[in-house]
Amino acid sequence: MEEEKMSIDQIRTLPKAAIAQKYGCSVQYVRKILQGKYNMSSPRSRKIKKDIDDIIKILERKTDLRS
Repeated sequence: MEEEKMSIDQIRTLPKAAIAQKYGCSVQYVRKILQGKYNMSSPRSRKIKKDIDDIIKILERKTDLRS
């Protein structure tokens, strides 16, 4: 199964530095995972991808601002 690649604009807007700090890796490593340049074979890369997917779900969900 091939991983879905993200667009440059999508990658640009995500908090890559915060994710890199959480997992003790570089921002470049996170960016390459998001671009689909690494396969998801390591536990860390799979966890990073899962966190990114969760962030995207939060950002894309409909929110009712009328409170």
